[in-house]
Amino acid sequence: AYRRQRQMCIRDRLNKIWSSLAAQDRGIRHAARVALEKQPVKKWKGRLASEKSPIAASAAMIALARADATSGETVLQKAMTFKYRDLKSRQQKLDLLRSITLALTRGGQPIGEQKVKLIAWLDQIYPASTPEENRDLSAIMQFLQAPSAASKGMALLRGASGQEEQIGYALNLRHLKTGWTSLLRETCLLYTSPSPRDLSTS
Repeated sequence: AYRRQRQMCIRDRLNKIWSSLAAQDRGIRHAARVALEKQPVKKWKGRLASEKSPIAASAAMIALARADATSGETVLQKAMTFKYRDLKSRQQKLDLLRSITLALTRGGQPIGEQKVKLIAWLDQIYPASTPEENRDLSAIMQFLQAPSAASKGMALLRGASGQEEQIGYALNLRHLKTGWTSLLRETCLLYTSPSPRDLSTS
């Protein structure tokens, strides 16, 4: 009886936490995500697969990536089920990208077919419509050593609105080993020299 009562208490607590992941108030969502990270992963990981709300799912994916480095594959698989361009706000998009970033940095490179599928999914949304999204996307594509990362990153670098944005793209490109042509490499060196110049006005 005690064990059954304890399990019910855990389930009720998880239900309350999970329902708060999509709360309108950002502070409540953050508190719920932190609380979720403190719960045993095996008790709530399975809920992620059926979650339809991108807000709740992104919060849960971030929590899962932070709480269990071995669950990166689960996070990436769920992230790719969402239609990125249909997300209603920039914050929803940034939260989804953050979950992908955490899954990769904590769990390492995806393997086999999942990596191929992830790069294909990212290629459909990169470049995005805002510098903040493109900052995260360029870092993700560099981490994956995606074939298109060099050409797309350089296009963003050349079109950047200021030096800070230029440097962000340039720093990601410096660690990229694939997809370069001699012209792209030569142009990139102009931006990654020890004293970066603001070439947007040149």
